[in-house]
Amino acid sequence: CVGNAETRFREDALRMLRAVRFCAALSFELDDEVCRSIRKCAVLIKRVSAERIFEELNKILLSQNPDYIRKLHELGLLRYIIPQLDSCFGEKQKNKYHIYDVGEHIMVTVKNPPCNLVLRWAALLHDVGKPCCASRAQSAKAVLSLCSTATPSSRAFSSDGPSMVMPSGRITA
Repeated sequence: CVGNAETRFREDALRMLRAVRFCAALSFELDDEVCRSIRKCAVLIKRVSAERIFEELNKILLSQNPDYIRKLHELGLLRYIIPQLDSCFGEKQKNKYHIYDVGEHIMVTVKNPPCNLVLRWAALLHDVGKPCCASRAQSAKAVLSLCSTATPSSRAFSSDGPSMVMPSGRITA
């Protein structure tokens, strides 16, 4: 026994990430009390250097359970480590061919490549832009509707690059 989990995490916040990494490596589950302590102390991960966090993430990704990255989301750590990935959980896919939300889709994907760090990082990050793009969908629809009214003769080039001259103004590409 190492004593009180919250006390240990306050001494060294990297221990929270290591707990998840050990679970990923050994196919274990965290004790409920440990999970509560991690949730309570999650913000402390901001004190840990990016290099140390990166090494732990690499070890999780190279484990037999790279999808344990999901645990980082569930415990509130991921929002401080990779907030763009954290926002993928709960983000609905806008496509009839996807049965999972963006975060779950990423977790299924990250399990599929062979145990290769580059491939697993690629799988982990391949859709992190979807929540950002989805939140701007209305703006994009407005721009597309303006572009659909442009004619080939309305295309122009200027000193700052190609642009499309629109009835309502100029949009630079």
